[in-house]
Amino acid sequence: MIQPTHSNLEARSPLREEYAKELARLEQIESRLGTVMERESDLNIAQEIAHRLSNIQMILSIREGKSSDPSL
Repeated sequence: MIQPTHSNLEARSPLREEYAKELARLEQIESRLGTVMERESDLNIAQEIAHRLSNIQMILSIREGKSSDPSL
């Protein structure tokens, strides 16, 4: 992460103020990035679980004679 140096904070100018604002925005984005990645990971796990459940339902249906699958 980009850190402001002491000299960047000493004198105030429009450019330094813009730098500070943009740095704050970058830090917000970095903090949200972890959250978004966790959500994406959770979504992938949920999709994998749903796929497994679907496969189990299909196998149970075949075993009960409700469906036929020539590949099994």
